[in-house]
Amino acid sequence: MWIHVALCSSWNIHTHKVRSNAPKGISGIPRRGPGGGHPCLVTSPSPALVAAATAARRNPRRVREAAGRMMDDRGRVYREVTGPKPYVVALRAKLPNTAEDSQKQLLYWRDQEAKRHEFARYARSHELGVIKGKMEDISERKRVHQEVRKRIGVEMQAYLAGEEDRKERLRDLLEAEEKGFIAEMESQEETLEGRQNSMSRRAKELREKREEARRKLVAEKREQQFRETCEELRLLLSQQHTKEVCEDRGTQLALQEELSKQKEREEAAYAALWEEDRLAKEERAAEEAKKRSGWREDMINTLNAQKAIAEAQREEARRLKEEEAKLMEEERQLLKLENEQAEIARRQKLRECRDMLLDSMKKKARRLSEEKQDELALEMKILDHVLQESLEDTESQKQRKRELFKEQQMYQAYLTQQREEEKRQEKEMDRLRAEDAARMWAKRAEKERALKLARDRLLKEVMDTRKLQIEEKLQRNAREQEELLQDKELLQAAVQEHQQQEQESYTRRLQQSKQYREELRAQMDHLKETREMEKEEERREYALAEEAERLYHQKLADILSRPYMRLKCLHPLRRQLVLSTGRIVRGVPPGELGKRENRDEATWHPPGVGGGGGLVSSLAKKNCGTGATRRTTCFCRSSFVFPEGRGAFSGHVRTPPDYLTDRETRGCSSF
Repeated sequence: MWIHVALCSSWNIHTHKVRSNAPKGISGIPRRGPGGGHPCLVTSPSPALVAAATAARRNPRRVREAAGRMMDDRGRVYREVTGPKPYVVALRAKLPNTAEDSQKQLLYWRDQEAKRHEFARYARSHELGVIKGKMEDISERKRVHQEVRKRIGVEMQAYLAGEEDRKERLRDLLEAEEKGFIAEMESQEETLEGRQNSMSRRAKELREKREEARRKLVAEKREQQFRETCEELRLLLSQQHTKEVCEDRGTQLALQEELSKQKEREEAAYAALWEEDRLAKEERAAEEAKKRSGWREDMINTLNAQKAIAEAQREEARRLKEEEAKLMEEERQLLKLENEQAEIARRQKLRECRDMLLDSMKKKARRLSEEKQDELALEMKILDHVLQESLEDTESQKQRKRELFKEQQMYQAYLTQQREEEKRQEKEMDRLRAEDAARMWAKRAEKERALKLARDRLLKEVMDTRKLQIEEKLQRNAREQEELLQDKELLQAAVQEHQQQEQESYTRRLQQSKQYREELRAQMDHLKETREMEKEEERREYALAEEAERLYHQKLADILSRPYMRLKCLHPLRRQLVLSTGRIVRGVPPGELGKRENRDEATWHPPGVGGGGGLVSSLAKKNCGTGATRRTTCFCRSSFVFPEGRGAFSGHVRTPPDYLTDRETRGCSSF
């Protein structure tokens, strides 16, 4: 159907009649146009109509260019204007004829022009204001930048000045320090006399030290002789040592009881920890079951969403394919219509040429038949006249006949000449008619060619526009398909990533649970090994204690006959007690205790460090030939560290092992 659309622009298009794809059953109400021109049939706006009107309003330049393309060589403008879609054509409306309509239209144009100028002036003023604002912003930024640079320059000058002052002070300090070092080096130079004095002082100190060592050795020998010969002192020390050993044994039993209580507390703590681990494991199992159920629900929801998205994508792909097939079918229909129009034009031209040739042939045959009939009538008339005169044949008549015959021959020659002239003229006329027909056909062909060119140009523009639209639709469909493919790939990547994350989480949970089981098993194995080692240690200590007790009874007499222990082998607490009370230890006066306590260096090991508590003599730190270091302790704390492979024991032992040397046993009062 045809719809009049009023379009107002800067060029003279007043009312357009647009062919729309609207259905035929739409009813409309006629009314006047905006300029009082042709009546418009107003209907519900179709997409093609809205697109044509919007394109004309928003892009009048394109409309003007399209109108310029519709002009022929003589400046005449075609009324057809193609729309944005196939079968959408606009027709330029004719100007109104009445003066009143022209005046209204002129006023309307002036109003529109004034509005356009007002809007352009407002746009220019707004643009000028924007430019002024930008210039002010640029000037403000430049001013702030210059101010910042100025302040930075001032601060840098101050910093550089302070840096020069610090460099100068540092330079003076270094010079003063260098002068002090030079003076100190000069003052430390040693002279020959000073070297001799120092050597003499050193020799005197060495002589005094050797004399002191000799005196100490003599005192030790005398002390040793006194210990070996004083029976009363030995008996008193033995009684005192027995009392101290009993006290130490009580302390050791209390310590063992405390250790057993601590062990029970540790076992209770381990049991509590195991119970907490069991409860935590049950809680983790419940949480994992809950997480697995939630994960299953999330996976089901994700799969349902994926199914819905895939179904929508398939539906969209099917719609795009159907639309593409529809567009291809429309393109084929357009090509078919163009071919049919060309074939109809060619057949029409052939039919007109055939009709013209047939008409010319009929006219020529009619003219030739008329000429033949005229010649036959003339000959019959002459023959009748000759026959009539032959009846009255006389000499004069014969002469007359001969003259007439001669005249007849001349007349026949004249007729022949006339016929030839007529034929020549006929040929000339045929040639002229052929030329006229050729000129007429050429003119008609030129006109038809111009019309065909115009139609072809219009059809080409329509086809180009349609092809562009089809290409745009195809490109849009291709882009949509690519976007759908990308969305599908992204969805697949997201699903794969989610599955990978779930798999990694599941693997991590399995590894954590496996590691936790291994740790629990390792703890159980460690506790089991610890208990076995403790039991083995107790058995070994018991065996060693029995062996030590047997050795004690065997070598009791030998131990009592050996020299008594020195002060350095005493327990530090006992040594402090002796020093504080001033008691005489095996004939050693109280004044000699402080002098002799550092005779041989000893190392004190508290209980629990290095195989037990006690005083470790430096003389015991020897290599016994097996590569291991052995130590002996005083038996007041009863702790041994045996060579490799012999183990250790603790307890109240009065007899030293048999692998101790005489020198090592003589230093301990327990023997």
